Amino acid sequence: MTGDISEKTVVILGGMGLNATVDILKRIIRLTPAKDDVDHIHCLVDNDPKVPSRIKALIEGNRENPGPYLAEMT
Repeated sequence: MTGDISEKTVVILGGMGLNATVDILKRIIRLTPAKDDVDHIHCLVDNDPKVPSRIKALIEGNRENPGPYLAEMT
């Protein structure tokens, strides 16, 4: 086993803009100074497009609060 199990894991709560989820994962991969696959950061992605709209809840104030839904994802 070559990986260090004491390393941290990055959890990405996605689906709130599917392209944003892909973009952040690409950025993490691109900015990680890895020489081999095993050198990359351990990432878990929960890409759930059913998360209620943050924009509609925060700006328009007329939709379901996404906070509880996001808390359940963790």
